[in-house]
Amino acid sequence: MSPSAGRPSMSMPEQAGLTPDPPTARGQTGLVKLSLLSVATGAATGLTVGFFRLALERADWFRSQLVSRLHEWPALGLPVLVTIVAAATALAAWLVLRSAQPASGSGIPHVVVGMAALFTAVVRAPVTGIILTMELTAGFNQLLPMLWACFAAMAVPTLLGNAPVYDSLKARMVRPATGVARSRRI
Repeated sequence: MSPSAGRPSMSMPEQAGLTPDPPTARGQTGLVKLSLLSVATGAATGLTVGFFRLALERADWFRSQLVSRLHEWPALGLPVLVTIVAAATALAAWLVLRSAQPASGSGIPHVVVGMAALFTAVVRAPVTGIILTMELTAGFNQLLPMLWACFAAMAVPTLLGNAPVYDSLKARMVRPATGVARSRRI
């Protein structure tokens, strides 16, 4: 009879003195890594949004300064403003055409669905978001995914208690003490 006949057989790692980690420890390590990665991703997204907000405020200031300077020249101000807007539009169109990828297999349907969902989340008008997106893209094949995405995009901010953007803007423009709207020179 062999010496190991009464004992359970040992696997190769156990014979070498190595014991494997229990499966729960490996799963918890993966969850910790995933949690840290999600926190880092959220922080990076927050920084990006913060810098974007600062860039928008700076662009708004620049636009206000430009328009107020052009108001000083009644005859020349409007043509100069139209020329600047046309040049900026042409530059944007050139950049899009230069860097646009072919539509087949490039994820464009996902972008279309995301565009409708973003509009719905910000404005809280899902039907308008879907119709505008379908008109802009001339595509109706993403209607069902747009409906689901717009439903989720409307439900989440509503459940969190966030106000639609136009309600927030209205509240910022109305003075709390007098109830009179501020005039803003454009």
